[in-house]
Amino acid sequence: MPVRRLLHAARGVVPVAAPRVHPADPRAPRFERDEDAIAALGLNAKWNIGFLVAALGLGFAVTPTARSLLCGRYVVYRAVLFAVLAAPDVVWQALHGWPNFAVFDHLNQQARQNRALYWPIQVVYTSIALVPLWVGGIAWALRDPRPRVVGVAAVAVILAQFVLGGKGYYPGGVYTSCFAYDALPASERAVAAIVAGNYGEADAVDRYGAALGLPPVYRATAWPSFRDYS
Repeated sequence: MPVRRLLHAARGVVPVAAPRVHPADPRAPRFERDEDAIAALGLNAKWNIGFLVAALGLGFAVTPTARSLLCGRYVVYRAVLFAVLAAPDVVWQALHGWPNFAVFDHLNQQARQNRALYWPIQVVYTSIALVPLWVGGIAWALRDPRPRVVGVAAVAVILAQFVLGGKGYYPGGVYTSCFAYDALPASERAVAAIVAGNYGEADAVDRYGAALGLPPVYRATAWPSFRDYS
């Protein structure tokens, strides 16, 4: 898999499942070739990724403008690929007595303590001064139809980990998008641009940014765009 595509996925959870409309047929949405594969491979290393994938699915399901992306043969194909690539760890777990379940049982014994510390940890880990930023980012994402999928997913992951008694740092990955959505005043979004320092960041914003309500990207590098190789 080209390094350039890995850089796209490394930007966080949003690029993992962000849909794109095929330019040849605007009515036929499809998922990118690699993002679901990367999520499935990641699931082999960390089952916690499953919460992120499920939360994004919930976000698509409850967002009217995005719900149609869950329909059609494209999603079936990608779901089958996801299942196949995620299967090795499930098989290994089954052959070795499901060791992850022992870990879950240990975590469950700490659930009450984890819940008591959960919200203070969210504040401390994200910085007390920055709490209004990610809270505002979630609020804006829920109001705007374009990034609402991600807003719903962020809320779902944060609440699910609390209800299940997960460690306070488990939902940490979702805050990247929450910070980004509130970092730019609404009055300046129409004339703003994102300056990217490398081609990985630039192409990630170029491919997924518009659908998520982000301003256009200015690539301050001489590297060719990923689109040149698509």
